[in-house]
Amino acid sequence: MQAIIIIGGESSRFQPLGDKTSFEFLGKSLLEHRINSLLQAGFKDIKIVHGNINLKQTKATLSKFSFPIPLYHQQNKYGMAGAILTIPDEALEEPSLIVSGNDTVDQELIEDIYQQMSNAEQNIDALIVGKQMNEYFPGGYLKTD
Repeated sequence: MQAIIIIGGESSRFQPLGDKTSFEFLGKSLLEHRINSLLQAGFKDIKIVHGNINLKQTKATLSKFSFPIPLYHQQNKYGMAGAILTIPDEALEEPSLIVSGNDTVDQELIEDIYQQMSNAEQNIDALIVGKQMNEYFPGGYLKTD
């Protein structure tokens, strides 16, 4: 079971502040916070899809960890979808959590996902998570019946 962090974007809407995943919050980059949250949830196999803009900063962050974290270089310009397409097929032969390196996610949710993925008896093909909104929110929406 693995977690794949996708950070291949160019952070164009975040300018002039630089690369989002390298942005520091409470003394650590957002990428470092994401890796630590995955480790806390139980993930031990972590991989990263990076882009051209953040390779140097990503390597600096990874040097803080005592285990190797493989990198895949996203060379296309297709955003998050392109990051997922960058992951080699053989790397997806095991259950995988694919998560952004700069979004905030409640730690309890990551731990719950890890537990769901660990329960082989459930034979889950995919989990879609979201938050129910009762009023307008300027974000993405998934409507269900």
